Amino acid sequence: MKRFAILAAIASILLSCTAKEVTISVDGPKEYALSASRVALLIRVVSTAPNNYWTYDTGGAAWLSEASVTADQLRLDVAPNESPLAREATVTLYAGEVGSPVSTTVFVRQAGAEVEPAITAPDSFEIAADAGTAQIDISTNQGSWEPELMSGAEWLKMEVAAGKLQLEATANPTEDVRNARIRIYAPSKAAAIVFKDIAVVQAANVIEYDPVNLSESATANCYIITHRGEYSFNACVKGNGSATKGLAAPSALAPSGVRLVWQTVKDMITDLQFKDGYISFQASKAAGSAVIAATGADGRIIWSWHIWHPSAPIEELRNVTGSMMMNMNLGAIDCTENKISSHGMLYQWGRKDPFPYSPVSSNGSIATLPINVYDASGAKVKIGSTDRYSLKDNTLAFSIANPDVCISNNYQASVTRDWLTPAESNVALWGNPDGMVRSGGAYRNAGAKSYYDPCPPGWRVASVGEYVHFSESGGYTWATGDTMTGLEFADLGGPAEVAVVDYNEDGKYTLADYVGGWWMWLDKKSGVKSYFPAATRYDGGYAMLMGSMVGLWGNYWTNAASDEALTGGAAAFAFSLKDYNLEYQITVSPVSNGSRADAYSVRCIKE
Repeated sequence: MKRFAILAAIASILLSCTAKEVTISVDGPKEYALSASRVALLIRVVSTAPNNYWTYDTGGAAWLSEASVTADQLRLDVAPNESPLAREATVTLYAGEVGSPVSTTVFVRQAGAEVEPAITAPDSFEIAADAGTAQIDISTNQGSWEPELMSGAEWLKMEVAAGKLQLEATANPTEDVRNARIRIYAPSKAAAIVFKDIAVVQAANVIEYDPVNLSESATANCYIITHRGEYSFNACVKGNGSATKGLAAPSALAPSGVRLVWQTVKDMITDLQFKDGYISFQASKAAGSAVIAATGADGRIIWSWHIWHPSAPIEELRNVTGSMMMNMNLGAIDCTENKISSHGMLYQWGRKDPFPYSPVSSNGSIATLPINVYDASGAKVKIGSTDRYSLKDNTLAFSIANPDVCISNNYQASVTRDWLTPAESNVALWGNPDGMVRSGGAYRNAGAKSYYDPCPPGWRVASVGEYVHFSESGGYTWATGDTMTGLEFADLGGPAEVAVVDYNEDGKYTLADYVGGWWMWLDKKSGVKSYFPAATRYDGGYAMLMGSMVGLWGNYWTNAASDEALTGGAAAFAFSLKDYNLEYQITVSPVSNGSRADAYSVRCIKE
């Protein structure tokens, strides 16, 4: 504070006598933004106080000190700011003593020191699978910090206590690692100069499972696994080992070794061994499919099995026929609408081994390949196809020895649509040689599970009777009308009811009811329905995903082959949304006659 050379009492009296005329202001800015370095601040003062008497106050800002004062200016020395944080002060100029009623202010802000803003915190932090608390040290050169939980976080709570980040996690009930992300802002979220992310990882709850004998209750060509762990199965039995009409009981197998043919996820199956008639393996927790083969003394495949690990539970759905149908396609990951994961594996009629589905969601060409599959080393495995201009591989023996090769019927297409030659063709391969025979207009032969059936223990390929009620007549129907405002189905007799579910419950059929496939009523009176995705097919002529109308065509084999000699057909539930030209062709056919060389979806029913 500075006083000029006049008596204080006299100045006070003069000021009070002329209060209405006294003013004080500055000739220049009233706000200053200064650098962090030492600077001098010059404030020019204009005052009408008697004898130009004025005083000032820096509000206790020790970093502002008086350099010089004259009648019309105040020079302040601004100390360097060594803190990274900015600082502020208000200089008040009074026309007279400090606290006099006539004053003006000057605002001064000095930037923080020019240091690289930083937060010191770990990049990641691991929490044990059990419930508990943890503490993370956080520091910053910005003076303060504030946390925010960014993602994945119902299992994680946090608070700041004693300058540290305190975490509290619930126990992890799963075998999957849980992840969350915390962002640290400095000095605060609202005024962040810098931030840093911390990945919080909670360990998996590792469960030790006992070894599982998959064939303990029954043998089959497909086994379902449900968790990570050790599995085994009897490798000396072909399928279920049973005789069925048209098929004598198979001879026992005598393997010498084991081989992984392919798997949809790398390292899904490891530690394959053959010992004492059993194949054993370690399974990861990954959902997917694999094909494991028993080999003979010469290393060639003598039989193979499909190992299936769905991520969704297998459920039994009651059909109007009284049978129980599986809730998803054989080999599917789940039964989710509009997802390729619901499509499942594809099968040439009568073969036990699966072919991987298409990864694309549009019409496929001759170049369309199935999803990637891998061998034990992680290398990609090519799903093969036989020579389209030869019949040397169109045999049952070749199909068994080559479970990863789709067999073309192109060279005999004018004679049969079977993948087997007429000499080897057999309508009994899937256990229902009389499946197309009607009695009283109905398909009454359900058949029995054969040793070529691709379904897991306790299940078998559905018969024609499981699907025939999907249309009023049991035959081919097609939709007419507008796809957006309403469709009506008809057959050769006129309007026809179908078992398609009115998905959005608006009282009519439109494209809004089609979700990458149809929901179909298995038993409408009981409210039982199931989702049938449009997983398309392998074309039997090309023996590959040629013309794979993924999401537009659905084809589901039954266990019944055509009873017409040399046609090479088999009964299938089929539907379409568009034709090859991508024009709308909306059809539902419960009993379509498909080419046995095509590879279609399979839906299993309980034995």
